[in-house]
Amino acid sequence: MSGKRRGCLIISSVVGLFLLNCLTQEDQLCRIGRVKIGVAYDVFVHDDYAYVSNNDGVVVIDISDRTKPRKVALIDTDGAFGITVVGDYACVCGWSTGFTIVNIKNPQDPKILGTCFENISPYDVCANDSTMYGIYFQGELRGIDTRDPSSPSFISQFDEGGRLVGIALSQNVVYLANADSGLVVIDVTDPADPLKLKTVDETIGAWNVQVNGELLFLGCHQNGIRILDISDPTSPVLISSIADVGETYGVFGDSTHLCAADLQRGVWLYDITDPDQPRLITSDSRYSPHSVYYDGQYIYLADESKGFVILEYTQSQ
Repeated sequence: MSGKRRGCLIISSVVGLFLLNCLTQEDQLCRIGRVKIGVAYDVFVHDDYAYVSNNDGVVVIDISDRTKPRKVALIDTDGAFGITVVGDYACVCGWSTGFTIVNIKNPQDPKILGTCFENISPYDVCANDSTMYGIYFQGELRGIDTRDPSSPSFISQFDEGGRLVGIALSQNVVYLANADSGLVVIDVTDPADPLKLKTVDETIGAWNVQVNGELLFLGCHQNGIRILDISDPTSPVLISSIADVGETYGVFGDSTHLCAADLQRGVWLYDITDPDQPRLITSDSRYSPHSVYYDGQYIYLADESKGFVILEYTQSQ
């Protein structure tokens, strides 16, 4: 076989591999990076690092080069679910360590500082500079004083019941995703004395909740997505609903775009420039994501079968 012929085959193979990772649409989602870490549950991106929970704990991944992500550390909690980052600290739902505070000032050498554990593993967490709010799947909200990160302590307990699977914070309000009853609004003006304000109508199946400014995005398991106005954080108002997706395990949006992680049908990207009328831009059914993070250009997936994945959204000119 001639060198020219071999060259044509090589070029064809490379092109073919690229097309496998890109949708043949004007607006494309192209996979540009991946780290095999087994089943991944949650992802949070901070600066040039991604924090991804899996069956070992939280994997710290250097994403300074999105095309060549690399594992640089493991926060060992014998498995983890939810994670968030506030400043130099990561708050982790560790399977064997409970609510866990980690110093990530040097992401390549994270240090566990303190834990709060009560025999069952927490499911998800949100936090501000002084308080962590965490949930148990069995229906309980806990408030944790984190002013001394090396010695966090429980300061409140609220039994909502049902299945609590998602949590978010805006000002002095905590939002709970209760899969059985919907979106629950909790006043935490006094973190030691949480007060339930309401359960929002038309939010049954609430599974994951994320806040961006005055918008709240709610993924409802087998019931689509809800976009709500929280200009008054204590009284969310439904703006619109999206019925395309099925098992919505994760949502993440900003002022113009919304990403959804659908465990059965892949990743979905919407234009929400007008949140009253969200418009599907593109989707990719080759993934089985539990969680998603979006930074305006890149989509980061915590995937059941592919581990950690980075997709680039390329919009046609």
